[in-house]
Amino acid sequence: MTEVLLEKLALIILLGTLAQWAAWKLRLPSILLLLLTGIVAGPVMGVIRPERILGNLLLPFVSSAVAIVLFEGGLSLKYDEVRQHGWVVASLVSVGVLTSWLLGVWGAHYLAGMGWPIAVLTGAILVVTGPTVIGPLLQLLRPKGPVGAILKWESIIIDPIGAALALLAFEVVFGVDIHRPELFVLKSTLITIFYGGCIGIGAALLLVVALQCYWIPDQLQSPFTLALVLTINALAEHLQPESGLLAVVILGIALANQQAVNVEHIVEFKETLRTLLLGMLFIVLAARLRPGEMFSHFAQDMLYTLFVLFVIRPIVVLLCTFRSPLRWAERLFLMWTAPRGIVAASVSSVFALKLASVGHFEAERLVPTVFWVILCSVALAGFTSRPVAIRLGIAQKEAQGILFLGAGLAVREMAKALKAEGLPLLLVDTNPANVLSARMEDLPALRANVLSGMVRETLDLDGIGRLLACTPNHEVNTLAVLRFRGIFGRAEVYLLPPEGLTKVGHEEGGVHPYGRYLFRAELTSAQLEELFMRGATIKRTTFIAQFTYSDYLRHYGENAIPLFLIGDNRRVLISAENPLPPPKEGNVLISLIRPEADGVQAHQEATAASHRAV
Repeated sequence: MTEVLLEKLALIILLGTLAQWAAWKLRLPSILLLLLTGIVAGPVMGVIRPERILGNLLLPFVSSAVAIVLFEGGLSLKYDEVRQHGWVVASLVSVGVLTSWLLGVWGAHYLAGMGWPIAVLTGAILVVTGPTVIGPLLQLLRPKGPVGAILKWESIIIDPIGAALALLAFEVVFGVDIHRPELFVLKSTLITIFYGGCIGIGAALLLVVALQCYWIPDQLQSPFTLALVLTINALAEHLQPESGLLAVVILGIALANQQAVNVEHIVEFKETLRTLLLGMLFIVLAARLRPGEMFSHFAQDMLYTLFVLFVIRPIVVLLCTFRSPLRWAERLFLMWTAPRGIVAASVSSVFALKLASVGHFEAERLVPTVFWVILCSVALAGFTSRPVAIRLGIAQKEAQGILFLGAGLAVREMAKALKAEGLPLLLVDTNPANVLSARMEDLPALRANVLSGMVRETLDLDGIGRLLACTPNHEVNTLAVLRFRGIFGRAEVYLLPPEGLTKVGHEEGGVHPYGRYLFRAELTSAQLEELFMRGATIKRTTFIAQFTYSDYLRHYGENAIPLFLIGDNRRVLISAENPLPPPKEGNVLISLIRPEADGVQAHQEATAASHRAV
């Protein structure tokens, strides 16, 4: 029996990881594939049955995992992001929640055909949005202006509010001996805020002091933080149900905005753990669905879903952004983007079990309705948010631009060739002479230290999708790719090879743990500067039917080192551990052309090497 449970648990983790990998590969919302995978593995094939695998640990596991996910979300919230639009966020999580709940209750009763008690609970659950969907979506879109920060803050703060509202609705509607419901709601709300706020802030102070005083060794800081998150969630839940999520979100926000200690290593650990837990959560919750229940009121559920997405959300956004400085394009995008996520799924599952335990006749209506809203809202956001954002002018089709760290002579020459092809660029350097030279050559340059968290958060990265760290300092380059891989992804952060590297690639230690080495092993920062001082140039070559890549090789031979290829659909490929593909007609190749003497010497060395090989 133990071996079977172990196999099932391993299967859940494997399916969750594979579904997220497939979503990344297909550029789809991971939750969509996770839900579909859970449905296939659970009710369709009967391979995974969560109640049998986890038993009584099912609900504690879901509660703890959701707490960790929301804590990680809180760690991403910075006050500076919404300093000018904070009241919009405040309106969305207060007036917006109340409006969404009231309209949701009306729609659940009159459109979905639910009785008033279940309608009140359903409306409360669906006031939330999903940070587990919003976060990856914003990373993909990287919208201009404040809409990204507003969506992120709303999705994380509204989750504990929605969970608490659902509990209050359940207690008022299905509870007993509540003679003054309005006083009960007010008292419960104040108690939830008090316990959640005090425990969250207290835990943040404790952790900051412990890190400042070096009471916790480096290798235990992430495990200690995880234990603290689980502890305060359990403590707050014990004192006041549904206050645990508020406590962990406040803990995350407090840690993210304090300046006393560095918590970036904790953030990285939580991001990895969140990915694993999200896969498990959605597989487990989707596996509990029953096909018969999902389709028993399909038409009514679809009508209610459309009402939630296309009536309630626009009304809420219009109300909460009234007289705000947001442009209409930004408001329309806020109206369009409101996917539900893990909190709606988990809370609906918990209350469905509670309703079933008391034998309520509509208990089976709650989960299917909520999951249809989740599925449709995630699909809508995943498949349409990008074209809608592009159409509204708040996102670009694909971020092909380059952020250069360093503005030395070699970087400026490469940047001028890329700018001539119309690519967005930004050169950042701490050397004022380099920055001045770049600006005099009409290149966008900024004097700043990108290792500063404040600088990274305020950089205008519109249209920029990759980093090239090209300073003479390899340690600075390494730290830069480490910082920016969370923004661009490891596949799109590059750095120049250090002195002594023999090969760039998957052999002989030519792979960097955080990014990708540029060009060739011998093209270090010092070597590049020396080549340009001796007369090396950057050449842009457009290939046509009369001048092919073979002609190019015959013309330049070993004299040319390919650096960038602008291929089909203006997609930029960068020479790294894998050689660039042969250019086709219409492609543009940007190469470094060695000084003539260097080219002759390189050709002689290559010829001698080939003779030795023979």
